[in-house]
Amino acid sequence: MVREAARLAPEEPIGMKAVLKAIETKSANIEDIVVMATHPEEFNLGAPPVPEMATVSTLLNEGISCEEMLTIVKAGELPALNLPENQWPLVQIMEKLGQTAIISQVIVEEPAMNLPAQINEIPQTVDERIDKFMTNQSIGLRALIQLSVQESVNVSEMATLDRAQEFQQESAPFQEFLKVDTMLKSGVNVDQIVTLGSTGNLPMLTAPETQKALVRIVEDHGGRAITREVFINYMVSPE
Repeated sequence: MVREAARLAPEEPIGMKAVLKAIETKSANIEDIVVMATHPEEFNLGAPPVPEMATVSTLLNEGISCEEMLTIVKAGELPALNLPENQWPLVQIMEKLGQTAIISQVIVEEPAMNLPAQINEIPQTVDERIDKFMTNQSIGLRALIQLSVQESVNVSEMATLDRAQEFQQESAPFQEFLKVDTMLKSGVNVDQIVTLGSTGNLPMLTAPETQKALVRIVEDHGGRAITREVFINYMVSPE
């Protein structure tokens, strides 16, 4: 997940960037973040306290801008906030506050990440770049298979007849769902299934226009975290 982002761009404070972007866009409150960062155990966060977060709150309240704050952090004046090991705790806090979209945006916009070329092609808006990446990488199919494996349930059982209208094709790909179940039972893994599918074995399930419908199925089965994990994993560590 985002730990891989910190590994690929160790000089970049990914978590701190997400915090400052959320504050800048007024989607999160610095006081809430500071409380969670300094007392993570009270919020069921499996991470140690993040030093120097209280100083960030003080500086922002004194009129320092988020852009200036990031410059201060990257200059090493608040060294704890620039350490790679402190980025994951900050990301956990942002996820706890419902700021997953901010995290994804920070990763997509991070020049040091060396993300796949297709992300940076036209269209240029963040939402369109994320959407293009999701469809091109068969994120919906990957998440559906991952959910099937984790929950020990057949793909075809999750994709019931009442979901047919969600697919843009004339008919829902039920035969292909059955193919996926057969492959999984035969020991074929997620990447192998997607590769086989993209070579013509699963034309409907690997089609870009199908991915959003597959994501909705996954999330309706309580798999929002799986979708997020698959998305970020393939964003920062593409095959």
